Amino acid sequence: MARPGEVMTELVKFILNVPSIEGTKIQSFIDIAVAEGAQKTYKPRVGKANANTEKYTQAMLDNIAKESAEQMKCLGYYQYLNQKDSKDFV
Repeated sequence: MARPGEVMTELVKFILNVPSIEGTKIQSFIDIAVAEGAQKTYKPRVGKANANTEKYTQAMLDNIAKESAEQMKCLGYYQYLNQKDSKDFV
């Protein structure tokens, strides 16, 4: 974000429906947060897809497949739903 202080100030003014937050505690908190800088970007863990399927019974897996089929189709993951060793499931 190019101007985090300005963006946060405008957002808070909008949320609170006020013309200014100058001199308020929230403004000082925004100033402190901007001075500290951005935190590190989240780095997702590295893992294997379907690595824990042995912990589920076939009945449980069948129920998951049945209940989530429409969502999995919409998200493009349906073809991976019942694969035991799929490395492409991300």
